[in-house]
Amino acid sequence: MIVRRRSAAAALAALFVGGLCGGTSACGAVHADCTSVAVTGGPVHAAAPYGSLVIAVSVTADGKPVAGVPVNFWVKDSGPDVPADFAESIGTEKTDAAGVARVDRDRGFFGLLLPGRTVTGYYAQVVPGTKVAGVKYCARQTPVQPLSCGTGAACGPMPPLSEGV
Repeated sequence: MIVRRRSAAAALAALFVGGLCGGTSACGAVHADCTSVAVTGGPVHAAAPYGSLVIAVSVTADGKPVAGVPVNFWVKDSGPDVPADFAESIGTEKTDAAGVARVDRDRGFFGLLLPGRTVTGYYAQVVPGTKVAGVKYCARQTPVQPLSCGTGAACGPMPPLSEGV
């Protein structure tokens, strides 16, 4: 009877963890159906909200670059009528042969964010369920990284669009 309880308890625990995580990196240690990746980025600085903006992150698996993986880029922003802890997508880019995905915009946030919003940081996320060359990669994202413009600790508030022309 003790053996049955332990087996039942182990089966219940596996079902519970598997059900919550779905085999993705959402729970960290459970990666039964995908290859774990690391996504790294660092602080980003732009001269102005509508100036040149480059955000680059690296994606590796077992310390080696992973090419062809789509990465979603998000910015944390605040402003009038914006909920706390709000983030919005600024695009998806694939990693190159060096495992680097980058957003490279000559006019920065022009046309991406509404005037009056302030960007306080960014994060990047490997698209969940991505399969490249027959390998399925787990979802993973960077912690929120600082993003600043000019002499400020953040980027904004975004000027009127007429100032970006």
